[in-house]
Amino acid sequence: MSLRLAYGEEVPRPRRGLVGPPKAPSRAGTQPRLIDPYVAVVEVWLRADITIKGAVVHERLVVEYGFSGSYQRVKEYLAKERPRLAAELAAGDENPLTGLHGSSNLTGHAGPSW
Repeated sequence: MSLRLAYGEEVPRPRRGLVGPPKAPSRAGTQPRLIDPYVAVVEVWLRADITIKGAVVHERLVVEYGFSGSYQRVKEYLAKERPRLAAELAAGDENPLTGLHGSSNLTGHAGPSW
């Protein structure tokens, strides 16, 4: 869209987003992550229970270690690390039947235990 002057000349309007100072470059990846000092602790927890909830990890970090980061950051870290650690644990497992369970109990038969 343009403006018409009295003599019929058209003056183009500046496009939105082009006016003003240029944006600063992104700082993504330039700041240390708050969870970095706790990565070893979280990895131990994940190795013990790969399904541990993010809220539990965050709460334990805050209570036991004084972690000041947000739950969202913990959740993002777990989302990235869980698949990597799960693959690592699966590759190192010599027993391919680990995790499978039957309905048997200690008596050796599959019936009810009463």
